[in-house]
Amino acid sequence: MKITVLGGGESNERAVSAASAAAVANALRALGHSVDEIDPAVWPRAATFAAQIGVDAPPAAEAKQLEADFRSNLGSAAFWADIDGDVVFLALHGGIGESGELKALLEQRGSTSTGVRSEVMARSWDKADTIAALAAASVPVPRSFATPPDRTACIVKPALDGSSINVFKCADAGEIEAAIARIDGPVLIEEFLPGAEFTVGVVGARVLPPVLIEPGDGWFGYAAKYQPGGSREICPAPVDPALNDRLMDLATQSMYALGYGDTSYGRVDLMLDATGAPRVLEVNSLPGLTGASLLPLAAGAAGWDFPALCQEILRLAT
Repeated sequence: MKITVLGGGESNERAVSAASAAAVANALRALGHSVDEIDPAVWPRAATFAAQIGVDAPPAAEAKQLEADFRSNLGSAAFWADIDGDVVFLALHGGIGESGELKALLEQRGSTSTGVRSEVMARSWDKADTIAALAAASVPVPRSFATPPDRTACIVKPALDGSSINVFKCADAGEIEAAIARIDGPVLIEEFLPGAEFTVGVVGARVLPPVLIEPGDGWFGYAAKYQPGGSREICPAPVDPALNDRLMDLATQSMYALGYGDTSYGRVDLMLDATGAPRVLEVNSLPGLTGASLLPLAAGAAGWDFPALCQEILRLAT
């Protein structure tokens, strides 16, 4: 099978996406597939995907140019002619690659590609839309605030971003206002949940074992996620059977509430509140596939090595 792996991109998750693309391309080649690697933000230059994840997102000026080039390429017939494989494997995270925009263009062209349908991808990418849809389906979520509350610990984060970039824990209204000022675009203000953090992958109809996340400094930010020694992830999570089942049930409910089905895949992030009850934070439609990523860790605990996980994602492609 001939597969085009798309990675890199223009978002502040560019380095993570490049690492995912490198890992996926290597795994697919090991399975015997013919693989082309394309970075839509730098095409027609060759993609330079590397397994090592950089510490910083692209500087603002570089990110702006990458976005302009990405959008220009989407209007190029030559660009689309280069994406001529049997399946387009989306290893893009953030921005155009995960907002549903690129997926919609692939659907319009009749291209087979990995990832959930474009409208579901868009709903998952917008955290405010995600929380609203989950709450409407009676899935427990953190309490959100329209205006900064005073003397209440909160999490302030971009509504349209990922990889825990520009996520701030704030103690009062002043800190919340300062955090908002540092974020471009729409912002989500949520109550701070003090309990343990988990993530649950769902691949097709299979719910993977929950992963317990223990950040080294108590905060699961970008560095803790992707830099060596930044955190400890344990899978299967060492929790009692009742909590394990509850986490897996909520993951399934969350994905179906957003429109996922048995031919898609994703990852659901959860955290325990002060009573020990899990609440769903978000649903990731194109979760990381790097050596430090959580979906491959959970797949390994379920008996899939990384190439087998990639092959299963391919099988689900639409």
